[in-house]
Amino acid sequence: MRTQEIPLSGELEEQFVLAALESACSETGLTLALKSRLQSYPGSTHLHYKRACAHGVLEITYWPQKKRAWFSVHENRESYWIDELLPKLASRIQAGLEIAEGLENEN
Repeated sequence: MRTQEIPLSGELEEQFVLAALESACSETGLTLALKSRLQSYPGSTHLHYKRACAHGVLEITYWPQKKRAWFSVHENRESYWIDELLPKLASRIQAGLEIAEGLENEN
């Protein structure tokens, strides 16, 4: 399995981080296939995303207690679209996080 960190800055509330993650995935044409928690990361949110008519699963985990988020791709779930999409997806997530930080700072 390979992983890639998603940089998180500031002290955003969990709802804003999850909204940025889910919105960026939706905007890039991904479909949510699973939303759960990982026992090994208490309190985490674990998401599986797929692309229509294509093999592969992109996993995203957000662990609010450690202020950490990351992409994961298992060897048996790799696909060409994942590597092509990761830079664009990471950029959209960062933009969403910056917007959320701005809104939170206004209050």
